[in-house]
Amino acid sequence: MEWSQIERIGKPVVNAARDSSSLLNISIELSRNPSREWKQAFMEAKEACKLSNIHPPSIDGKNIYITPPSDKKELYIKHIDERIAGANKYYKNTILPMLQQNEIRRETEQKHKRNRIENAQSDLNNID
Repeated sequence: MEWSQIERIGKPVVNAARDSSSLLNISIELSRNPSREWKQAFMEAKEACKLSNIHPPSIDGKNIYITPPSDKKELYIKHIDERIAGANKYYKNTILPMLQQNEIRRETEQKHKRNRIENAQSDLNNID
């Protein structure tokens, strides 16, 4: 099973504000849609810098959305980059090995099933 890290691509984009608050609405594009497990690791952010009073990000498809105050937008982007790196590390070290083991187990079970069927057919072919 091959896997490559998810990365932030392009430049963050400031979108129209939903209201007249002083918060910005920024979207950050990812290199692809993340899996459910990757998203969970990203949202838990065990290795990301701890910012007090941070507005939590959200993920929709391959976009991350943040709402930083104007004077903290660079800090929020750094925080997102750290979350991405942490989610990639967790996925690679924890989730990917489990998925690989599951795939090997499935392939082994399928091979045993095919062998059993082939052996049974061979036995039946030898009946007079």
